[in-house]
Amino acid sequence: MSCSIQSPPVTHLAPKVVIILADRGQDPTEVAIPWKKFRDGGWEITFATENGNVAKADERLLANGLFAAFLGASKEAIAAYRQMADCEAHRNPLAWSKQGFSLVPYGRAKPQNAVLLPGGHDKPIRQYLDSEPLHLLLREYWPLVKRSRDAIMGNEPSRVIGAICHGVVALSNATHPPASGSKELKGPSLLHDVETSTLPYWMEQAAWVASQAWFLGGYYKTYGASRSCASDVSKVLNKKEQYKCGPLSQSPFAHVDPNYHYVSARFPGDAWLFAEKIMEEVQQCRNKMVN
Repeated sequence: MSCSIQSPPVTHLAPKVVIILADRGQDPTEVAIPWKKFRDGGWEITFATENGNVAKADERLLANGLFAAFLGASKEAIAAYRQMADCEAHRNPLAWSKQGFSLVPYGRAKPQNAVLLPGGHDKPIRQYLDSEPLHLLLREYWPLVKRSRDAIMGNEPSRVIGAICHGVVALSNATHPPASGSKELKGPSLLHDVETSTLPYWMEQAAWVASQAWFLGGYYKTYGASRSCASDVSKVLNKKEQYKCGPLSQSPFAHVDPNYHYVSARFPGDAWLFAEKIMEEVQQCRNKMVN
């Protein structure tokens, strides 16, 4: 008789999510509200920064004063952020640049069910939006997000990616490998054939205009005056219809792609619905393993 202990089925384990962060500049709402929803749902949560440094959200959005009252995080989001910042996982993040780090832990008892890419607009956020090592990790993970299961996945559940606001730019910057025989150094964006939302131009411009009352210059222009989040994402899409701008209001909105377990959203006001949709997609993936 074998004395080995069998691992419990994947579907009986708590869902597991990794939240990718820059060292500074994340929007606190877009990180903390999903974190709170996942925590309350009993999920196992891990954080990862480039070198394992403890991340700090955009302090301007957490401060008191008129700016925060108009453009900062809500009291609920700030309270959630303070709780998150004090949790052990946030104080001990993994390092995505460390050799051996992967978003695809094949064969482990606890597979990574979801990856979360939150946004932010202050320029330090570019540390993770532009990170080539992170782009390669996302490339490796992306095939597992397909709704149609491939033989390569074996008995692994499908995976989920959620990206909100500027977090979508990290995915738009990540690319597939170049086609065999191609002279190009990179293939198309991971989002080339995907439906996605992101921060729409009208929201970005409205926030920038409002911020000028505090003489903040290019604070809301992550990549300078000539670029916008929506234009950077839209240009990598195969068809313009793939871009989902959402309603011309701040009503909650999140989009789920029909071919990938990929959830995208626009701005902090979408964070509650965004997190719920990610949880629904993860549950759907786990249900497939049962059925």
